[in-house]
Amino acid sequence: MIAWRYPLPTTCLLGGVSYRIYNALIVIQMMQIIVLSLAECTSDGFFFCITMHLCGQLELLRNRFAEIRRGTDDKVHNDNSLRPLIIRHQKLITLARNIEDSFNINILIRFILISVVIAMSGKLFIGLRVITLFRQREYNEVMKMLFFIQFYTLQCFLFTHAGDTLHSQSASIITSIYNTTWYELSPTIVKDLMLIMIRLKIPLRLSAGKFFFLTRSTMTDILKSTMTYISFLQVTMED
Repeated sequence: MIAWRYPLPTTCLLGGVSYRIYNALIVIQMMQIIVLSLAECTSDGFFFCITMHLCGQLELLRNRFAEIRRGTDDKVHNDNSLRPLIIRHQKLITLARNIEDSFNINILIRFILISVVIAMSGKLFIGLRVITLFRQREYNEVMKMLFFIQFYTLQCFLFTHAGDTLHSQSASIITSIYNTTWYELSPTIVKDLMLIMIRLKIPLRLSAGKFFFLTRSTMTDILKSTMTYISFLQVTMED
């Protein structure tokens, strides 16, 4: 009996089929891989684009706060300059909450899958498999494993970069307000700015299932833990 090799690990289920059925299954699995890859990239791209759009809007809001100047009529100046900025900031906060509520469970599942897939593949660990295949000179399988590791690492970077950028952009508005000529404004406007700064002390953040926030340190922690585990496996195999 010929042991067919499939793009997806289904040899144990579809190993005894004829050559014609094998070719049909290859085509079906290739279509499945393309559809799943497009769905994966589309979902990640949508999250990244909408989050970076929010970051861009926060940067524009920060620039508008930096342009606050003293007006001839403090009451009119307060209504004409601060009210639109406050309303705009409230809308951006609502958008950030909607993104958080829509994606936090999905991001948590992605991070769990990233950690598991990097560490495990079927019955063998990826680190152990890469080392074993490299020793057996199975370079095609090694490249496949490294491709998956690189893909999930890039996916992890997109999530953490978007979350970290959102946090830094929302926190930078406080500095922008403080750097204005607030000492030349009326006490009423200064009090309003103080209330705005108090609200901005709670920066906008994205989390993974409400368990931890998305920052670049999250990505580095995952990579350090993974590399440490792979190094441990390599030392264990050498012994």
